[in-house]
Amino acid sequence: MAVVGMALRFPGADTPAAYWRDIRAGVSHVRPFTRRELAASGVPEDVLDDPDFGGASALLDDGVDGFDAGFFGMSGREAELTDPQQRLFLECCELALEDGGYAGPGASDDRRDLGDLRDLRDLRDLRDLRDLRDLRIGVYGSVGYRLYSLHSYLGANVLAGGGSTANGTANGTTEGKTADGTTTGAADWTTDWTTAKQIQVGNYPDFAATRAAFRLGLRGPAVTVATACSSALVSVHLACRTLLAGDADLMLVASSALHLPQITGHRHVPGSTVSPTGTVRAFDAAADGTVGGNGAAAVLLKPLARALADGDTVHAVILGSAVTNDGADKGRYGTANSPSRHGSFAAPGVTGQRDAVLDALRDAQVTPDEIGYVEAHGTGTYKGDPIEFAALTEAFRRHTDRVGFCALGSTKPAIGHLDSAAGLAGLIKAMLVLPPGVLPPLVNLTRPNPELGVDKSPFVLPRTATLWQGDGVRRAGVHSIGMGGTNAHVILEQAPPPPPRPADPSPTPALLPLSAATPEALTAYARAFHDTLVRDPGLAPADLLTTTALGRRHLRHRLVVTAPAAELADALGAFVAGRTAPLPTGGGDP
Repeated sequence: MAVVGMALRFPGADTPAAYWRDIRAGVSHVRPFTRRELAASGVPEDVLDDPDFGGASALLDDGVDGFDAGFFGMSGREAELTDPQQRLFLECCELALEDGGYAGPGASDDRRDLGDLRDLRDLRDLRDLRDLRDLRIGVYGSVGYRLYSLHSYLGANVLAGGGSTANGTANGTTEGKTADGTTTGAADWTTDWTTAKQIQVGNYPDFAATRAAFRLGLRGPAVTVATACSSALVSVHLACRTLLAGDADLMLVASSALHLPQITGHRHVPGSTVSPTGTVRAFDAAADGTVGGNGAAAVLLKPLARALADGDTVHAVILGSAVTNDGADKGRYGTANSPSRHGSFAAPGVTGQRDAVLDALRDAQVTPDEIGYVEAHGTGTYKGDPIEFAALTEAFRRHTDRVGFCALGSTKPAIGHLDSAAGLAGLIKAMLVLPPGVLPPLVNLTRPNPELGVDKSPFVLPRTATLWQGDGVRRAGVHSIGMGGTNAHVILEQAPPPPPRPADPSPTPALLPLSAATPEALTAYARAFHDTLVRDPGLAPADLLTTTALGRRHLRHRLVVTAPAAELADALGAFVAGRTAPLPTGGGDP
C-alpha cells in the first residue's frame, strides 16, 4: 500500500517538514508546568505545596481553540458542542485528502465547479472526472477519552453560557464561569433534544469516523477503532486489509488525542506509569514513567500499483502489517522472570508483541536483516520498555544472530504519549526517516537500561543523528501496543523514485487556480505555493493544475495565476506582496 497523503498537528509542528526538523535535531516539547500555570488552572495552594504533586505535558503550539466551523458546514453552536479531538480529527482528514490531491470536486460530492473545469483546455490530459467522482474513500480512526464532556467542559462553559470559545475552555468543574472567572452557577444539563443529539454525536468516539465521512462526502467504509494506545496503528492495518479486499479505492486513517484540561497535575503514586520528574526516558536506565502529549494526524492510503499508475506522490510504502493480542500471557521479560499467565490486565506481554512483529515480517515477505530502523512504542516505563525490548529481540532472533544493526526510536520523549494517536505519530516519523537515510537520536537517552542487554541485541540506541548504513532499499518497522494487550506492527519501505519529469519547452502560459475561504487564507495559500516553487522550480505546471483544479476544494475567494512556467513563482510573489502581476500578452486567438 502507498501512503499518498498525510497531515499532522503535533507539539512544535503542524507540517511534516517541521516535524522532521525537530526529530532530526532531537528536540523535546515535553515540559513541566509552572506553579503559576497550575494555580491559574485551579489547583489549590495547599496541593501545590505537596512535594508529590506536579504536572507536565507536550502542548500544541496554537492550542485547540481554532476551528473553521463554516468550512465543514457546521454552526458555531455545533462546533462548541463538539469535542476538540473530533475537530482535529476532521481537520487532519481534510488536510490529508488535500495533500494527496483527493479533496477537490473530482473526488467528493462537491461538484459545483465541474462544468467550469471541463471548459479549461488545460484539462484535456488530466484524470477522468467521472472516475474521480466515483472513488470510494473510506475512513478508519480513533479519538481519545471523552474528557471534554466527562470533565464538564460542556456544562461549565457551553451549556451554562460561561465565556465559551470554539474549544470550550473550562475549569473542569460542574459550575459555569464567565471569562473573568465569576461563577455563574451549576450547569443546566436539561436541554432540548437537538442539543442533546449534538452533544452525543460531537463527543462519543463512535461518531468520529462517520462524521468525517458525512462532512467530507466519503462513501467508503467508516469505522471508529478502539484498542487504547494501539488504536491508530491497528486502524492502519485494518485499512490495508480493506484495500486488499477491494472494499475501497482509498482509505483515510486518522487519530487525535487531547488531554483536557490542557494544563493539569497529579499526585505521584508509587508504581504509577506517569513520570514523577516530567521527563520521558525511553529505554534509559533512569526511566521512571511516561508523560501525556497532545496531537492528531491522518494518512491517506492507496494500492501502490494504482498510485503509481495515477501519478500520485508516494510518501512511503506499507509492505506488511499484523495485529495480535497478549491473551493472558502478561508481564514477562528477559530471562530473570518467569511467565506470568495471569498478570495485570494493563501490563504488556512478550509473546503477543513478538508474534505481531513476526506476522508483519511474514506479511511483508522480508527478514529482520532488511530492517534498519524500528520506531518502538517506547513509553519510558520501567516495566513496559524491557518487555517491549525483549519482544522485539525475540522476534529478530528467530531469523538472525547479528548484533547492533537496527536503530531503535520513540516519539514519546519528544512529544509525549499521544495515546490513541501514538501509532500515527510513530508511523509518520518512520516515514520521514526513510528518504534522507538519517537515523534520529533517541531523545533524553543518557545510559541504556542495563536490563535490556542492548550490546548483545540486534538494536542500537542512537544518541546523535547518524547515517543509515548500507546502500539498499531502506525499510523500517513501527510498533504499537495498547492497554488490554492488542499489539500492532507495520513494515515500511521507502517510496520508489518518481518517474523523470518530461521537459516542457512550450511557451504557453501555465494556469494555476487557487482558492480559499477568506482573503487572508488565500494569501497564505499563494505564499505556500510560491515557497514550494522556489524550492522546486522544476515542478510540472500540469501537475500543479491537477492538484489545484481537481484535488482541492473550490472556495469563495479565488485567484488564477497565468504565466510561463519559469515565471509562476514571481507572479505568485507579486500577489503575496500586494502588487499586480503583468498579464502575459502574445499572438493567437483571444
